[in-house]
Amino acid sequence: MQTFDEYQEERDRLLTELNVYLSAETHVPHLERIALKCNWLFRTGRMPFPEGTHGDVLALLALRTMHELLAFCATLRVGALDAAWHHLRAQYELAAAIHYLFGTEALTPKRVEQFMEYEKMYPWLTLQRFQELLRTKKISQEVFDERRVLLTEEHLRHATQERVALWLDLYGEKKVKDLTSRPSWHEGSIAKLVRTMNPNGSLNAKYETLCHGTHISPFGHRFSSADGHPRFIFEPAAGRLAAAEMLIHSWVTIDQIDQALGGRLLPQLATEVLAAKKLQVSPVMNP
Repeated sequence: MQTFDEYQEERDRLLTELNVYLSAETHVPHLERIALKCNWLFRTGRMPFPEGTHGDVLALLALRTMHELLAFCATLRVGALDAAWHHLRAQYELAAAIHYLFGTEALTPKRVEQFMEYEKMYPWLTLQRFQELLRTKKISQEVFDERRVLLTEEHLRHATQERVALWLDLYGEKKVKDLTSRPSWHEGSIAKLVRTMNPNGSLNAKYETLCHGTHISPFGHRFSSADGHPRFIFEPAAGRLAAAEMLIHSWVTIDQIDQALGGRLLPQLATEVLAAKKLQVSPVMNP
């Protein structure tokens, strides 16, 4: 029977072989360059974001996009394909969120404000939900007290009478009870945002399929290997497929960022755009 030291030696050897393959035969190096180039543009001020809250939110989502790219590449390089699919799914969600927030200029100020205010409103909203569960006897006083202690006065400091009135108006609700049923800072689900971004395309079907690989699903094991058998180092072909999908959908997200920046980002990525075209991956996607 293999000892742990022997297992570790075998794994190190296989990872070395895998990284040679990823660097030579997949889009992983291209993905790493895109993320680093964008981070450099953002950090050095060569690609400034708009002033104010609008720019702060866009910067947050743009940097998150690049972090997801780098994390995706890192998980592949350590042989963790199952984890890599999470970062690919995040690209769909980031693209959809950016499109929702910035895709319709007239709606952007309100939607950005909803995005920022939800963080301040959420602790108070959670308390309202706990109180309703207690009132309707769906939880006991003991359970309520256990949950209530998690919400400190610091968490709830924003919930002044004036701020609650602002939240009702901002989210278009008349009663606090209606506000507590709101699922998130946006209306509906992430899947709904994906459909809104790409109503006549295939992104939503791909997103729903990808969720099988990131949630516990009887189909999820197929994302790890072609024959469905678990492997501690994934098959190289599976990594190549994952990297190709990430490259395609990274451009979807980058295109959304570019549009929100008034078309200023893609010209700064001319080298990367040309490389994508040579790889037969269009940087302006219409899936």
